[in-house]
Amino acid sequence: MPGARLRSFRLGDRSELLVQHLLTGLAFTTPVPRQEDIGFDFLCSLITQTKDSGLLRARPFFTVQAKSKGAQEMRKRSDKSNSTKWTGSTSRKTRC
Repeated sequence: MPGARLRSFRLGDRSELLVQHLLTGLAFTTPVPRQEDIGFDFLCSLITQTKDSGLLRARPFFTVQAKSKGAQEMRKRSDKSNSTKWTGSTSRKTRC
């Protein structure tokens, strides 16, 4: 018998892959295993580059939760100005 999966689960997985791909341009990302998922999908750290050595350093840490919505639902929400919510971020001043 062939396997089956709910379409909504597949859409959620694809959303997580897209979010991780986009985040890798500015942060180190570690996916949270599904068994340990308590609301965050990724543990991340912003990337900073040292001026002399070209080393990439992990700096402020933050968490990300990826969500997916249907196209019709996205159109209804597109007029809202605050579409990004930052949570769980910690920043410390550091020198490179």
